[in-house]
Amino acid sequence: MRVAVIGSDQKWIERVIEICRSLSHACHSFNRADRFRSRLRSESFDFLIIDLDCGGASVHEICGWIKSRGDLRHMLVVGFTYAVSDDEIAKALNAGVDDVIGKSVSSSFLNAKLQAVGRRNSNSIVRGEKYVFGRFVFSEIGLSVFDGKIHIFLRRKEFDLAILLFKNINRGLSRGYISEIVWGGEINPNSRTLDTHVSFVRRKLSLTSSRGYSLRSLYGYGYVLEEIF
Repeated sequence: MRVAVIGSDQKWIERVIEICRSLSHACHSFNRADRFRSRLRSESFDFLIIDLDCGGASVHEICGWIKSRGDLRHMLVVGFTYAVSDDEIAKALNAGVDDVIGKSVSSSFLNAKLQAVGRRNSNSIVRGEKYVFGRFVFSEIGLSVFDGKIHIFLRRKEFDLAILLFKNINRGLSRGYISEIVWGGEINPNSRTLDTHVSFVRRKLSLTSSRGYSLRSLYGYGYVLEEIF
């Protein structure tokens, strides 16, 4: 999962990032909400953690803006604050925050909370699991895909990329997002390696409009797998 953290409390940010990374989440921090908003023009995130104490209407505006954007409806937003009164919680929830947590909670509670959020919005692959997307059945055992009676074999990264795309059907994914989720950030987002793997997945799975899917590039951003009805 790719996580964005907004806040000016450096100690709190470091604590949150440490826990996120211990859960194998890619984590990016921003000291101002407008910088996060600007980054969304070229990047994708699954989950936003926001410091509600950093002041300024922009904190609440960014939550409302996220929820008003159809292409960001997948993003979960959790707010953290020292003020956990009913009025403050109601204010944050009305602004579009999905949940509010007190900053004074223990690290074990915070860890458990973030794990729960991760399970609700995970792009990870469970070893030995099967995944069904329309006519495709993906089996992690043997990295195989069944398209009806057709048996297709994929390489490890091709399989991971295909699962990521199908889990995020009709959602644009940035090159940086794909690089971090599939390769753990080990390849440059602009590397031809990424494009080559997308091409292989498109060809091997016949992801063409005539067969109900379109895997296409988004100029200056990344890729999107669309279902064609």
